[in-house]
Parts: sequence; C-alpha cells; structure tokens
Amino acid sequence: VAPDNSVSVLFGRNTENIYYSHMNPAGVWDIQNERISGTLGPKDIAIQVSTQGVVMAAWVGNSGNRGDIFTSIRGANGSWSTPQNISGAASPAGSAHGPQIAKAPDGGLRAVWSMIKTDPLIDPGYDDLYYREYVPGTGWNGQPVVRMTNTSGNDYNPAIAVDSSGLSHIVWGSDTVNLRGFFRLQYAVGRGTAFTFTPDFIAASLPGAFQKEPAMDSSPSTPLAPGAVHVVFGSNYTGSQKDNFYTYALTTPPPPTNTPTPFASPTPCSAGAYSDVFPTDYYYVPARELGIAGVMSGYSDCTFRPTNNITRGQAAKIMVLGANRPINTQGGPHFTDVPATNTFYPFIETAYNAGIISGYSDNTFRANANVTRGQFSKMVILAFRFTVNTQGGPHFTDVPTTNAFYQFVETSRYLGLISGYADNTFRPNNDITRGQAAKIVYQARQQAPDNTPTSTATPSETPVVVTATPSNTPVVVTATPSDTPVVITATPSNTPIVVTSTPTWTAIPSVTATPLRMR
Repeated sequence: VAPDNSVSVLFGRNTENIYYSHMNPAGVWDIQNERISGTLGPKDIAIQVSTQGVVMAAWVGNSGNRGDIFTSIRGANGSWSTPQNISGAASPAGSAHGPQIAKAPDGGLRAVWSMIKTDPLIDPGYDDLYYREYVPGTGWNGQPVVRMTNTSGNDYNPAIAVDSSGLSHIVWGSDTVNLRGFFRLQYAVGRGTAFTFTPDFIAASLPGAFQKEPAMDSSPSTPLAPGAVHVVFGSNYTGSQKDNFYTYALTTPPPPTNTPTPFASPTPCSAGAYSDVFPTDYYYVPARELGIAGVMSGYSDCTFRPTNNITRGQAAKIMVLGANRPINTQGGPHFTDVPATNTFYPFIETAYNAGIISGYSDNTFRANANVTRGQFSKMVILAFRFTVNTQGGPHFTDVPTTNAFYQFVETSRYLGLISGYADNTFRPNNDITRGQAAKIVYQARQQAPDNTPTSTATPSETPVVVTATPSNTPVVVTATPSDTPVVITATPSNTPIVVTSTPTWTAIPSVTATPLRMR
C-alpha cells in the first residue's frame, strides 16, 4: 500500500514472467497485467512501496546456474528498470530463497533473504540469512550485503519490518539448535551492519514447538510507542497440526496513557460452555455434557472448534474416559512411536490392551494421524462393548458387506449413534470432526449407562490452554519473555549502531477460531 492509499500487486505466471497491477485510491484497477521484463524464471516474488512512492519488485531469478535476488523499480511512465542482482557475490553457490522487503521512514527500503552457504567448514547444504539496505538517491550502490548468520543449521523464511525510528526488525526460523528441519524463531534488531540478536525469543512461551513462516509489520508512532513490531507465525505446539500465533515487542517504553494490558490472565472457562457451540447445533448437548464429565475439553479461548479433526491419540483417550475404562498399561509400551513419556501413552495402552485399537505392521501407532468415520465407529462399538447388529444392512451405498468397518458402521447406525448423508452414503474414509465425535460418544454413554463414570467432573478453575491439534489433556502455557538478550555483531562489521533498548516480547495467546457450521 502506497502513501496515497493506492495498492500495488505482483503475481507470477507459468514460472516465466512477473506481472504488475495497480488499484488507485478510488478503488479502480487502472493498471492490469503489466509485464516486468528480464525476470529470468522468477520465483518467491515480493513487492513494496516506499514512503516516497517508489514501487520495487523483488524475486529469485536464475543467474548462470544459480539463484540470486533481483530487484526492479517501476518508472513513472510504466517502464521497469533493468533487474539488478542485489545478492551478487554474497555466496558463490547462489540458490537464494524468500526475499522480503520493508519500507523505512527515510524513504529507503530494506531487504532480507536466505541463501546457501559455501563455507567448507560448515555443511554447504545449509542456508544463512543476508540483509541489505536501499538508500534514496543512490539505491543499493555502496550498501554492503550483510551476512546476518553463520550457523551450523538452516536459517529460513525471514520476515522484516522497519519501525518509525528506522530500526530493522527481522524474524526467521532456524534449526541450528534442533534437529534439521525443526525450526524455532530467532529475532534481530538493528540497522547497517550492527544488530542485537535474541535467539529462540519465544522459547519460554512455546517450549518444544516447531515454529516457521513468520510474517511481521511495524506500528506507526501512535497509538503504540515507536519501535513496536507485530509477528504472526505457525506452530505445531501440541501435535502435527499447526495453529496461528501472535505476539508483539516494544523497543522503547510504551506511552504513559492508553496502554491496555494486552494479554491479562484469561477468565477461566466453564466446563462444557463454549462460545462457538449453540443450542441449535446437533452437538450442543454432547459437547456440553462431555466437557462437564471431563471426557472432551475445549480451548483456552472457551471454544470447542467442532469442525476440527480428531487424532488417533485423542480418540484413544476419549474412548477410555468415555467408556470409563480403567487404565491398563500392562506390557507397554507396545508401539515404537508412543513411549511412556507420550501424553496419550496410558490411554493408547489401555485401548490396546482392551482390544479397542491396534497399530500398524511396523509396530507404530501414529498417534497424530486423523481418525476416519469408519475407524471411529469401530472404536466406539468395541470401547462400549456393544453387540454387533447388522440387521437390514447394508444401509449405505459406500459401505458394502465387504467393507472392513461394515459391522461397526451398521451397529452404530442401529443404535442411533451416527447417521449418513442425504445421498445414502456414510463416507467412512472422511476424517471425523470433534462435533461428530462428541455426538457419537455422548449417545454411546446414554446407551451403555453401566459404563458411565460414577463421579461428576468439577469444572477446572485453571484455564485449559490447547493451541494446535485439539488435545483433551489440559496444557497451561505461561509466556516468559527473555530477560537477557544475546548480543552478536553481524559480519561484516563497521561502526556498531547502538540499540538503546532491549525488546520485550509479550505473552503469546491462542487465536480465536471462527466457527464453521458443518454437518
């Protein structure tokens, strides 16, 4: 978005060209499909408009069997400047990735990207982070390429923003201190060639999580203090499924007024009460009753997220608790990927010993894989010890008698635990949702009263914080901002620029999901 509130857009076509479109402040697309020439097989496209109205495109282009970062500027007459290689000799191997550009308050632009390193003492297959500044009047000329990192791992997917004081804030994923591909977010603030680094700056908030693909922006001088930056990113905190997270930092003290507490301690959610479950929903009573009974819990934002899927590990726990099965881990662990330290270990082992679930031929259980409607039907019939009844079957065109789940699907239908679709299909291979699972388990508990728990669960006074794959095990996350930043001077180093204040990062709350109404 330009200073005049016009909008500039880039898109690629057939991996051969980049095209530009423009919407004027009146909301009219006055430029469409304007081709940028000489892009050399572009990928990883980025665009930014400076505070002086300079429109810059950036991308990865082929340059002699290597990938470099190229930029081009749009002239007033609609012509684009000859693409300029700004990564150049930063790495003889080339192979750059993911350029990002941010506008600076002085009319300049800042670029960051990752590129394969060639240091023979370090695995050459890994990427480091690079940075360069564009200055009004002289452009990239005379501005060094700064190698931000030189680590033994991958530094990937950078994001950049420049605050109102002119400091560049950069966030990226790094697997330097973890297994390859297990990324944690790193943070640096500075300009020129001097930066203050804060490794794993949200580690205390999301311990053990895989974090990647951040995006960020800076705030104007008001209402937040100069230096405020905002970050969103994906993380698989509780399992293989990613959720979205948000945090922000201040490099200067906040203003004395209009300073709300952004993430105060949340009000504990009442068990079984969810903001996205309504009396008209078919799963309303099941979700409420199972929440009160402690069989299925919700999220820290008091949502149930009925359209989310159920994993095999979660299903095992729901079956064991729902059917009031006593914990039995005898002979365990039975699966190589479910050690005794796994959250779902006692429930998976109990379900296995009770014959409710089984694993795979390679002795794995794959607890994070989703459960299908057919599989869930089998689990509930076995967990609640229902007698198989296929009377009148088959009732569904896609579940013939030869289907592995036929007898369980038919029994579930006979008992009224689950129904099919208007087209007489059951869709046994579809992943089951939390709403559907709640209805089935609730109905099963009604049909088998002898399996209902004798005690009634008391609503927890501690909020349940579950921020990725739905987990029925309460997880409380307390964010602790880093107290002591690690200061590293980037290479090459000129006169360091003093950063007068260490950023303070806020706690990371879960994101409220917008409920979708699905069958």
